[in-house]
Amino acid sequence: MSTKPSTPKRFYLRAFTSLFLTFMALITILTGLLLYVVPEGKVARWAGWSFWGIDKGGWEAVHTICAFAFIIATILHIIYNWKLLLFYLKDRTTRAFTLRRELVAAVGLTVFLCWGSIALFPPFGSIMQLGDNLKDAWYEETDIQAPYGHAEQSPLRVLANRQYMDIDGIMTVLREMGIPVASTEQSLEDLQPVSGFSPMQLYDILENDPRTARSSRDLEQDHDDTEHHDRDAWDEEHRESSAPSGLGRLSLEEVSEMYDIDLHRALQELEEKGIVASRTESIRLIAERAEVSPSQLYEILAGH
Repeated sequence: MSTKPSTPKRFYLRAFTSLFLTFMALITILTGLLLYVVPEGKVARWAGWSFWGIDKGGWEAVHTICAFAFIIATILHIIYNWKLLLFYLKDRTTRAFTLRRELVAAVGLTVFLCWGSIALFPPFGSIMQLGDNLKDAWYEETDIQAPYGHAEQSPLRVLANRQYMDIDGIMTVLREMGIPVASTEQSLEDLQPVSGFSPMQLYDILENDPRTARSSRDLEQDHDDTEHHDRDAWDEEHRESSAPSGLGRLSLEEVSEMYDIDLHRALQELEEKGIVASRTESIRLIAERAEVSPSQLYEILAGH
């Protein structure tokens, strides 16, 4: 008795596209709903917010990548169903293209939703307000104000200097907690995965530990240094400079593109001067680490 060889099953690209589009739509919807209620970025980073072990940045990445995949799948879906879409635009009797009521309704609803999202008249404004209320509800009974902007990303030595804390005391407290802190260049955000504490929790521990407090002599010296620094800052501010404004919020890569600076050469120049930097870090963060102003850092990058 002979048996016929089994023929390999075909891979139907149209079926794959429909299924993939469905999955991407579901993920985009779920992540969109999640991002609708999560805390604001600065709050989420300082408080160490996460869901299923993934922080806000991770969920934003999932949402963005899946949204791009959804766009590609949608284009393929349109291509495979082009004839059916054209059928929806034709008169069923004459088979001629016509302005059908379904098309008018679909376009009208789309325009209405876009307009309402921009103008925020009811109920669109109420929907956005609900999202803001849900974002605030995560930590409504907790003081989550960071001591200054992006404090969780500052090196420990910068944090200690700005908050008048003793860096040696900080290192001692962290190590006694069993946190493997290697250098003062690490930030509270860097220590979160290895410590299990959020930047906010770590800061509260350090702030309330008497070993991190500076002595009165150190504070007097800081006061003198601050006065000297303020005079230097005033001189620097009033000195004619070619550095543009608004640099701090831009990344090193963005500044290089905007002001025609060779990124590779700039990174080499910073490395030669002992300044640790990466292309995606903000100018403000790199400048804080190097203990210079963003304008001074720009002068280095521009080769002045």
